[in-house]
Amino acid sequence: MTTVAIYLGGEAHTSIVRYLSGVSWVRPDGITFVLVGDDLDVGDLTDQYNSYDVARSPGTRGADSFRLAYRDLCRYLGEDVETPDALWQVKSPEIHALPLIAAGRQFGVPTITRITNQNFSEWRERPGIGATVRSLLLNNVGLRGLRFSDRVQVLSENNRQNLTDRGVPPEKITVLRSPLNTDQFAPVSDERKRELRRELGFDETATCVVYVGRLIDIKGMDTLLDAASRLPELNFHVVGDGPFRAQFEEHENTVAHGLVHPDDVHRYYKAADLLLHPSYTEEDGISWSMIEAAATRLPVVTRDIENAAETASFVFSELDELCRYLEQPEQWRPATYPEKWSIDSLRGDYQSFFRAVVESPSAVRQS
Repeated sequence: MTTVAIYLGGEAHTSIVRYLSGVSWVRPDGITFVLVGDDLDVGDLTDQYNSYDVARSPGTRGADSFRLAYRDLCRYLGEDVETPDALWQVKSPEIHALPLIAAGRQFGVPTITRITNQNFSEWRERPGIGATVRSLLLNNVGLRGLRFSDRVQVLSENNRQNLTDRGVPPEKITVLRSPLNTDQFAPVSDERKRELRRELGFDETATCVVYVGRLIDIKGMDTLLDAASRLPELNFHVVGDGPFRAQFEEHENTVAHGLVHPDDVHRYYKAADLLLHPSYTEEDGISWSMIEAAATRLPVVTRDIENAAETASFVFSELDELCRYLEQPEQWRPATYPEKWSIDSLRGDYQSFFRAVVESPSAVRQS
Protein backbone atom coordinates (compact mmCIF):
# COMPACT_ATOMS: atom_id res chain seq x y z
CA MET A 1 0.00 0.00 0.00
CA THR A 2 1.28 3.46 -0.95
CA THR A 3 0.39 6.55 1.10
CA VAL A 4 -0.04 10.09 -0.20
CA ALA A 5 -0.40 12.80 2.46
CA ILE A 6 -2.62 15.74 1.44
CA TYR A 7 -1.87 18.97 3.31
CA LEU A 8 -4.94 21.17 3.97
CA GLY A 9 -3.74 23.49 6.75
CA GLY A 10 -6.28 25.04 9.08
CA GLU A 11 -9.44 24.57 7.02
CA ALA A 12 -10.88 22.70 4.06
CA HIS A 13 -12.92 25.00 1.81
CA THR A 14 -16.12 23.62 0.33
CA SER A 15 -14.54 23.53 -3.14
CA ILE A 16 -11.63 21.43 -1.82
CA VAL A 17 -13.98 18.95 -0.16
CA ARG A 18 -15.91 18.64 -3.43
CA TYR A 19 -12.64 18.16 -5.34
CA LEU A 20 -11.34 15.46 -3.01
CA SER A 21 -14.68 13.71 -3.10
CA GLY A 22 -14.28 13.44 -6.87
CA VAL A 23 -10.68 12.26 -6.52
CA SER A 24 -11.86 9.40 -4.31
CA TRP A 25 -13.82 8.08 -7.31
CA VAL A 26 -10.81 7.98 -9.64
CA ARG A 27 -7.88 6.91 -7.45
CA PRO A 28 -6.23 3.60 -8.37
CA ASP A 29 -6.16 0.55 -6.14
CA GLY A 30 -3.20 0.34 -3.79
CA ILE A 31 -3.11 3.98 -2.73
CA THR A 32 -4.23 5.54 0.56
CA PHE A 33 -4.76 9.25 1.11
CA VAL A 34 -4.18 10.92 4.49
CA LEU A 35 -5.60 14.40 5.12
CA VAL A 36 -3.16 16.47 7.21
CA GLY A 37 -4.41 19.59 8.98
CA ASP A 38 -5.74 21.17 12.14
CA ASP A 39 -9.15 19.95 13.38
CA LEU A 40 -10.46 19.76 9.83
CA ASP A 41 -14.17 19.68 9.03
CA VAL A 42 -14.22 17.60 5.87
CA GLY A 43 -17.74 16.22 6.00
CA ASP A 44 -18.18 12.81 4.46
CA LEU A 45 -14.53 12.65 3.39
CA THR A 46 -13.85 10.95 6.71
CA ASP A 47 -15.43 7.83 5.18
CA GLN A 48 -13.08 7.98 2.19
CA TYR A 49 -9.80 9.28 3.60
CA ASN A 50 -7.63 8.75 6.65
CA SER A 51 -6.66 11.87 8.59
CA TYR A 52 -3.93 13.27 10.83
CA ASP A 53 -4.64 16.18 13.19
CA VAL A 54 -1.61 18.40 13.76
CA ALA A 55 -3.39 20.03 16.74
CA ARG A 56 -2.11 23.55 16.41
CA SER A 57 -3.60 26.98 17.00
CA PRO A 58 -5.20 28.71 14.01
CA GLY A 59 -2.70 30.51 11.81
CA THR A 60 -2.55 34.10 10.75
CA ARG A 61 -1.89 35.79 7.45
CA GLY A 62 1.49 36.73 6.07
CA ALA A 63 4.80 35.10 6.86
CA ASP A 64 3.31 33.31 9.86
CA SER A 65 1.17 31.22 7.49
CA PHE A 66 4.32 29.86 5.85
CA ARG A 67 5.84 29.07 9.23
CA LEU A 68 2.73 27.30 10.49
CA ALA A 69 2.41 25.21 7.33
CA TYR A 70 6.05 24.15 7.53
CA ARG A 71 5.70 23.35 11.24
CA ASP A 72 2.52 21.32 10.61
CA LEU A 73 4.23 19.21 7.99
CA CYS A 74 7.42 18.69 10.00
CA ARG A 75 5.32 17.68 13.00
CA TYR A 76 3.45 15.12 10.90
CA LEU A 77 6.57 13.75 9.19
CA GLY A 78 8.52 13.69 12.45
CA GLU A 79 5.90 11.70 14.35
CA ASP A 80 6.19 7.98 14.92
CA VAL A 81 4.00 7.21 11.91
CA GLU A 82 4.73 5.53 8.62
CA THR A 83 6.45 8.04 6.32
CA PRO A 84 4.20 8.82 3.33
CA ASP A 85 5.39 8.05 -0.18
CA ALA A 86 4.49 11.57 -1.36
CA LEU A 87 3.19 14.91 -0.09
CA TRP A 88 0.42 16.57 -2.10
CA GLN A 89 -0.58 20.24 -1.85
CA VAL A 90 -4.11 20.76 -3.21
CA LYS A 91 -5.08 24.27 -1.97
CA SER A 92 -3.53 27.72 -1.49
CA PRO A 93 -0.35 27.11 -3.52
CA GLU A 94 0.86 30.66 -2.86
CA ILE A 95 0.94 29.78 0.88
CA HIS A 96 1.32 26.01 1.11
CA ALA A 97 3.56 25.03 -1.82
CA LEU A 98 6.92 26.28 -0.56
CA PRO A 99 6.54 24.93 3.02
CA LEU A 100 5.46 21.57 1.60
CA ILE A 101 8.44 21.44 -0.78
CA ALA A 102 10.82 22.42 2.04
CA ALA A 103 9.40 19.79 4.42
CA GLY A 104 9.49 17.15 1.71
CA ARG A 105 13.14 17.82 0.99
CA GLN A 106 14.05 17.81 4.67
CA PHE A 107 12.45 14.38 5.20
CA GLY A 108 13.22 12.92 1.77
CA VAL A 109 9.58 12.72 0.63
CA PRO A 110 8.62 13.52 -3.01
CA THR A 111 6.23 16.44 -3.43
CA ILE A 112 3.27 17.17 -5.72
CA THR A 113 1.94 20.73 -5.95
CA ARG A 114 -1.32 21.89 -7.53
CA ILE A 115 -2.17 25.22 -9.20
CA THR A 116 -5.91 25.81 -9.59
CA ASN A 117 -6.46 29.49 -10.41
CA GLN A 118 -5.11 32.36 -12.44
CA ASN A 119 -2.53 32.97 -9.71
CA PHE A 120 -0.11 34.74 -12.02
CA SER A 121 -2.52 37.42 -13.28
CA GLU A 122 -5.16 37.85 -10.57
CA TRP A 123 -3.09 40.55 -8.83
CA ARG A 124 -4.17 42.91 -11.62
CA GLU A 125 -7.77 42.67 -10.41
CA ARG A 126 -7.07 43.29 -6.72
CA PRO A 127 -8.38 46.64 -5.43
CA GLY A 128 -5.96 48.80 -3.46
CA ILE A 129 -2.20 48.96 -3.55
CA GLY A 130 -1.76 46.73 -0.49
CA ALA A 131 -3.81 43.84 -1.90
CA THR A 132 -2.19 44.25 -5.31
CA VAL A 133 1.37 44.11 -3.95
CA ARG A 134 0.60 41.15 -1.66
CA SER A 135 -0.98 39.19 -4.50
CA LEU A 136 1.88 40.05 -6.87
CA LEU A 137 4.52 38.91 -4.38
CA LEU A 138 2.77 35.69 -3.36
CA ASN A 139 1.68 34.62 -6.81
CA ASN A 140 4.60 35.71 -8.95
CA VAL A 141 7.58 35.57 -6.62
CA GLY A 142 6.60 32.87 -4.15
CA LEU A 143 5.33 30.48 -6.80
CA ARG A 144 8.65 30.54 -8.64
CA GLY A 145 9.73 28.04 -6.02
CA LEU A 146 7.47 25.49 -7.67
CA ARG A 147 10.38 24.51 -9.91
CA PHE A 148 11.72 22.63 -6.87
CA SER A 149 8.57 20.50 -6.61
CA ASP A 150 8.84 16.98 -8.00
CA ARG A 151 5.52 17.16 -9.82
CA VAL A 152 3.16 20.07 -10.53
CA GLN A 153 -0.51 19.57 -11.34
CA VAL A 154 -2.39 22.24 -13.34
CA LEU A 155 -5.90 22.48 -14.76
CA SER A 156 -5.04 23.85 -18.19
CA GLU A 157 -2.41 24.26 -20.87
CA ASN A 158 -2.48 27.98 -20.09
CA ASN A 159 -1.02 27.46 -16.63
CA ARG A 160 1.38 24.83 -17.93
CA GLN A 161 2.85 27.61 -20.06
CA ASN A 162 2.75 30.09 -17.14
CA LEU A 163 4.82 27.72 -15.03
CA THR A 164 7.24 26.87 -17.83
CA ASP A 165 7.84 30.61 -18.33
CA ARG A 166 8.69 30.84 -14.62
CA GLY A 167 11.33 28.15 -14.69
CA VAL A 168 9.39 24.95 -13.93
CA PRO A 169 10.71 22.15 -16.18
CA PRO A 170 7.87 21.13 -18.54
CA GLU A 171 8.42 17.43 -17.86
CA LYS A 172 7.35 18.01 -14.25
CA ILE A 173 3.98 19.51 -15.20
CA THR A 174 0.82 17.43 -15.68
CA VAL A 175 -2.54 18.82 -16.85
CA LEU A 176 -5.06 17.10 -14.60
CA ARG A 177 -8.57 18.52 -14.39
CA SER A 178 -10.93 18.15 -11.45
CA PRO A 179 -13.28 15.15 -11.67
CA LEU A 180 -17.00 15.82 -11.23
CA ASN A 181 -19.54 13.28 -10.02
CA THR A 182 -22.20 13.57 -12.72
CA ASP A 183 -24.47 11.17 -10.85
CA GLN A 184 -24.90 13.88 -8.23
CA PHE A 185 -24.70 16.91 -10.52
CA ALA A 186 -27.44 16.00 -12.97
CA PRO A 187 -30.73 17.49 -14.20
CA VAL A 188 -33.93 17.00 -12.18
CA SER A 189 -37.61 16.98 -13.04
CA ASP A 190 -39.79 20.07 -12.61
CA GLU A 191 -41.50 18.37 -9.68
CA ARG A 192 -38.20 17.74 -7.91
CA LYS A 193 -37.15 21.32 -8.62
CA ARG A 194 -40.28 22.61 -6.87
CA GLU A 195 -39.58 20.33 -3.90
CA LEU A 196 -36.03 21.66 -3.63
CA ARG A 197 -37.27 25.25 -3.74
CA ARG A 198 -39.56 24.60 -0.81
CA GLU A 199 -36.77 22.88 1.13
CA LEU A 200 -34.15 25.59 0.47
CA GLY A 201 -36.32 28.68 0.86
CA PHE A 202 -36.56 29.67 -2.80
CA ASP A 203 -39.73 31.43 -4.00
CA GLU A 204 -41.56 28.73 -5.96
CA THR A 205 -42.90 31.17 -8.55
CA ALA A 206 -39.93 33.55 -8.93
CA THR A 207 -37.16 33.47 -11.50
CA CYS A 208 -34.09 32.60 -9.44
CA VAL A 209 -30.44 33.34 -10.20
CA VAL A 210 -27.78 31.57 -8.11
CA TYR A 211 -24.12 32.31 -7.40
CA VAL A 212 -21.87 29.70 -5.76
CA GLY A 213 -18.43 30.69 -4.52
CA ARG A 214 -16.44 33.04 -2.33
CA LEU A 215 -18.00 36.45 -1.68
CA ILE A 216 -14.86 38.47 -2.44
CA ASP A 217 -14.11 41.37 -4.75
CA ILE A 218 -12.13 39.40 -7.33
CA LYS A 219 -15.19 37.18 -7.91
CA GLY A 220 -17.18 40.16 -9.20
CA MET A 221 -19.45 40.80 -6.22
CA ASP A 222 -19.82 44.43 -7.29
CA THR A 223 -21.37 43.25 -10.56
CA LEU A 224 -23.66 40.81 -8.77
CA LEU A 225 -24.95 43.50 -6.41
CA ASP A 226 -25.42 45.98 -9.28
CA ALA A 227 -27.36 43.42 -11.31
CA ALA A 228 -29.61 42.65 -8.33
CA SER A 229 -30.31 46.36 -7.86
CA ARG A 230 -31.22 46.86 -11.51
CA LEU A 231 -33.35 43.70 -11.81
CA PRO A 232 -35.76 43.68 -8.82
CA GLU A 233 -38.01 41.21 -10.64
CA LEU A 234 -35.37 38.49 -10.22
CA ASN A 235 -34.38 36.70 -7.02
CA PHE A 236 -30.64 36.26 -6.43
CA HIS A 237 -29.46 33.40 -4.19
CA VAL A 238 -25.86 33.55 -2.99
CA VAL A 239 -24.16 30.40 -1.68
CA GLY A 240 -20.83 31.04 0.03
CA ASP A 241 -19.17 33.35 2.52
CA GLY A 242 -16.90 36.36 2.52
CA PRO A 243 -16.72 40.12 3.14
CA PHE A 244 -19.73 40.87 0.91
CA ARG A 245 -22.13 38.59 2.76
CA ALA A 246 -23.63 41.37 4.90
CA GLN A 247 -24.53 43.38 1.80
CA PHE A 248 -26.41 40.44 0.31
CA GLU A 249 -28.22 39.87 3.61
CA GLU A 250 -29.45 43.46 3.58
CA HIS A 251 -30.42 43.60 -0.11
CA GLU A 252 -34.13 43.36 -0.89
CA ASN A 253 -34.07 40.68 -3.61
CA THR A 254 -30.99 38.68 -2.57
CA VAL A 255 -30.78 35.72 -0.20
CA ALA A 256 -27.45 34.87 1.45
CA HIS A 257 -27.40 31.16 2.26
CA GLY A 258 -23.87 31.23 3.67
CA LEU A 259 -21.63 28.19 3.55
CA VAL A 260 -23.46 24.93 2.92
CA HIS A 261 -22.34 21.35 3.30
CA PRO A 262 -20.40 20.23 0.19
CA ASP A 263 -22.85 17.36 -0.34
CA ASP A 264 -25.73 19.87 -0.52
CA VAL A 265 -24.30 22.28 -3.10
CA HIS A 266 -25.88 20.45 -6.05
CA ARG A 267 -29.36 21.08 -4.61
CA TYR A 268 -28.98 24.86 -5.05
CA TYR A 269 -28.16 24.52 -8.74
CA LYS A 270 -31.16 22.25 -9.22
CA ALA A 271 -33.48 24.74 -7.51
CA ALA A 272 -32.27 27.71 -9.58
CA ASP A 273 -33.01 28.91 -13.11
CA LEU A 274 -29.55 30.27 -13.97
CA LEU A 275 -26.01 30.49 -12.59
CA LEU A 276 -24.37 33.92 -12.67
CA HIS A 277 -20.60 33.83 -12.19
CA PRO A 278 -19.21 37.37 -12.72
CA SER A 279 -15.63 36.63 -11.63
CA TYR A 280 -12.88 38.85 -13.04
CA THR A 281 -10.40 35.99 -13.33
CA GLU A 282 -10.50 32.18 -13.42
CA GLU A 283 -8.18 29.39 -14.45
CA ASP A 284 -8.72 29.10 -18.23
CA GLY A 285 -11.82 31.29 -17.74
CA ILE A 286 -13.82 28.36 -16.34
CA SER A 287 -14.73 27.99 -12.68
CA TRP A 288 -15.67 24.81 -10.81
CA SER A 289 -19.17 26.19 -10.22
CA MET A 290 -19.61 26.69 -13.97
CA ILE A 291 -18.79 23.02 -14.57
CA GLU A 292 -21.17 21.89 -11.82
CA ALA A 293 -24.00 24.08 -13.13
CA ALA A 294 -23.43 22.92 -16.71
CA ALA A 295 -23.63 19.28 -15.59
CA THR A 296 -26.97 20.13 -13.98
CA ARG A 297 -28.02 21.58 -17.37
CA LEU A 298 -28.42 25.06 -15.92
CA PRO A 299 -27.90 28.19 -18.05
CA VAL A 300 -24.54 29.74 -17.13
CA VAL A 301 -23.67 33.42 -17.52
CA THR A 302 -20.14 34.63 -16.89
CA ARG A 303 -17.74 37.42 -17.69
CA ASP A 304 -16.00 37.19 -21.05
CA ILE A 305 -12.58 35.99 -19.87
CA GLU A 306 -10.19 33.41 -21.31
CA ASN A 307 -12.16 30.39 -22.63
CA ALA A 308 -15.38 31.00 -20.68
CA ALA A 309 -17.46 31.00 -23.86
CA GLU A 310 -16.65 27.31 -24.42
CA THR A 311 -18.92 26.39 -21.51
CA ALA A 312 -21.11 29.40 -20.72
CA SER A 313 -24.52 30.02 -22.27
CA PHE A 314 -23.73 33.73 -22.46
CA VAL A 315 -20.69 35.89 -21.74
CA PHE A 316 -20.71 39.61 -21.01
CA SER A 317 -18.24 42.46 -20.78
CA GLU A 318 -20.41 45.30 -19.48
CA LEU A 319 -23.15 45.47 -16.85
CA ASP A 320 -25.72 46.76 -19.36
CA GLU A 321 -25.04 43.77 -21.59
CA LEU A 322 -25.53 41.40 -18.67
CA CYS A 323 -28.79 43.01 -17.53
CA ARG A 324 -30.29 42.96 -21.02
CA TYR A 325 -29.70 39.21 -21.16
CA LEU A 326 -31.05 38.54 -17.67
CA GLU A 327 -34.21 40.50 -18.51
CA GLN A 328 -35.12 37.89 -21.13
CA PRO A 329 -35.45 34.45 -19.45
CA GLU A 330 -37.11 33.09 -22.58
CA GLN A 331 -33.70 33.32 -24.28
CA TRP A 332 -31.81 31.42 -21.59
CA ARG A 333 -30.35 28.11 -22.73
CA PRO A 334 -28.54 25.36 -20.78
CA ALA A 335 -24.77 25.57 -20.78
CA THR A 336 -22.59 23.10 -22.64
CA TYR A 337 -21.22 20.50 -20.26
CA PRO A 338 -17.59 19.60 -21.15
CA GLU A 339 -17.37 15.80 -20.90
CA LYS A 340 -13.60 16.08 -20.37
CA TRP A 341 -14.40 17.02 -16.73
CA SER A 342 -16.46 13.90 -16.00
CA ILE A 343 -15.26 11.09 -13.77
CA ASP A 344 -15.42 8.59 -16.63
CA SER A 345 -13.24 10.80 -18.81
CA LEU A 346 -10.67 11.59 -16.10
CA ARG A 347 -10.41 8.21 -14.37
CA GLY A 348 -7.63 7.01 -16.66
CA ASP A 349 -5.64 10.27 -16.30
CA TYR A 350 -5.72 10.17 -12.49
CA GLN A 351 -4.94 6.48 -12.32
CA SER A 352 -1.93 6.95 -14.61
CA PHE A 353 -0.77 9.92 -12.53
CA PHE A 354 -0.93 8.08 -9.22
CA ARG A 355 0.18 4.74 -10.61
CA ALA A 356 3.68 6.23 -10.88
CA VAL A 357 3.57 6.70 -7.12
CA VAL A 358 2.07 3.27 -6.48
CA GLU A 359 4.50 1.36 -8.66
CA SER A 360 7.64 3.38 -8.05
CA PRO A 361 7.44 6.28 -5.57
CA SER A 362 10.98 7.34 -6.42
CA ALA A 363 9.87 7.96 -10.00
CA VAL A 364 8.02 11.06 -8.83
CA ARG A 365 11.28 12.65 -7.78
CA GLN A 366 13.29 11.43 -10.76
CA SER A 367 10.85 12.58 -13.44
